[in-house]
Amino acid sequence: MKPVKLREGNRVVFAAVLGLAMAKPLGLPALAAEPEPKQAVAPAVVSTSPQALANDVDPALDRITVTFDQAMMDHSWSWTGGGETYPKITGEIRYDAAKKTCTLPVKLEPGKAYWVGVNSPSHRNFKTPARIPTPWYVIVFATKSADGKPTPIPEEMLARAKRINAPAIGKKEPEPKQGDVPAVVKTSPPTMANDVDPALDRITVTFDRAMMDKSWSWTGGGETYPKITGEIGYDAAKTTCTLPVKLEPGRAYWVGVNSPSHRNFKTSARIPTPWYVIVFATKSADGKPTPIPEDMLARAKRINAPANGQKEP
Repeated sequence: MKPVKLREGNRVVFAAVLGLAMAKPLGLPALAAEPEPKQAVAPAVVSTSPQALANDVDPALDRITVTFDQAMMDHSWSWTGGGETYPKITGEIRYDAAKKTCTLPVKLEPGKAYWVGVNSPSHRNFKTPARIPTPWYVIVFATKSADGKPTPIPEEMLARAKRINAPAIGKKEPEPKQGDVPAVVKTSPPTMANDVDPALDRITVTFDRAMMDKSWSWTGGGETYPKITGEIGYDAAKTTCTLPVKLEPGRAYWVGVNSPSHRNFKTSARIPTPWYVIVFATKSADGKPTPIPEDMLARAKRINAPANGQKEP
């Protein structure tokens, strides 16, 4: 599988703090309560270059920068994004001496809209030495055309960026409208089918709208995930994605379209499709249907219920 490009520094480390309670010693006066430590403040983005939402950026610009209101952990970052809206990286990422400004060397093209994330829900390596991450922020911009004119940024891209950035400027991010979320309209093989031809050499998912090219999350693993045999790709309309596979007779398979932690099936405005699973079984060697385990079927039905307009129990 061809992964979406992500630029990160070192891995996320989670630290647990053990709280200890002290009993009052018998016959001694109570000790004064230790004051609570001040809550650490999350680092905030104070400026970016280019500015978010600018549509007249010089395509000769060779770096993207983000500046924070406090020193950050060195050699740790999550420049996020991928596909056609993510710029080509041309050099080493680095902080300045104060550890407040991080620079991403890039090569831009004229007349293009770009989406560059500072962290994301699952990649949060822009953080302080105390490991407090900055909230997700996106630098959406467009370069001037070859004749020097501003390039319009797609409306859905602008709207999504504004929703994401709202918390960073003290506003609550509204949920995307239901009509903005891409939906699965069909799969091959159909989910729950138990008589799939084991000679089938591809699994496909079709959405109700164009998706971001070169961006997908076919999820799963282990014995129920098929062997991948070639390159994943979209059709010309960007509505159908194909996963080349080799199946075996008499087996049950579980293939996910996104998951709670992998959501790269998304539109150009970065709105992901809800988690959906294609559960199926191939015919046995003598051509008979293969039963799908009941627990596998039940789990798939619960996951797919929201996509089918039902409430998940």
